[in-house]
Formats: sequence, structure tokens, C-alpha cells
Amino acid sequence: MRIKSFLETTFGPGDIQTVETVLDEWRKRQSLPRDHPDTALAAAILLSLFRAGHDTVPKLQLAASRHKGLIDLVSVYEPTRAGKWPRTKTSQTK
Repeated sequence: MRIKSFLETTFGPGDIQTVETVLDEWRKRQSLPRDHPDTALAAAILLSLFRAGHDTVPKLQLAASRHKGLIDLVSVYEPTRAGKWPRTKTSQTK
């Protein structure tokens, strides 16, 4: 895909629905509300993946499952093997 067509992508209602479906699945797995900052970051990543040609729910789900940024976000919300949530920088300084 040429950079110009990537940057000039417009989204129709069906396109937004595709991204929203995958975003809602991701968000619910992480137990995050729609207004959480990480949800907004995930939405931006998913829109970028969609623009890059992952334009169906299955393609976008697969691309999202392999995207380093989303993988790193997910790791923050997964419990450790000891059953405790990982410490964030904020909780380490308290």
C-alpha cells in the first residue's frame, strides 16, 4: 500500500463496525471500560492495522494477536503465576 493511500483512508460504517467489534472483544478480555486510556491506545493500533489491509474481523483479530503493542498492553492486565497482578511503576513507588 502506498503511503498516500494509507494516510488518506476513509472509513465507512461497516469499517468502523469491524474495528469496533475487535476492539470490544479485546477490551472485554482485559476488563477495561471504553473510556480507559489503554482502550484508546488499542483503538488507534486497530485502526492502523485496518488501514494496513487487515480489513475483516478475522484478519484484524489475527493481526491484533500478533501486534507487539497490544501484546505488551495485555501483559499488564494478566495475573502473574503467583496469582497476583504485576506491579506497575505507580504501585512500586508507593
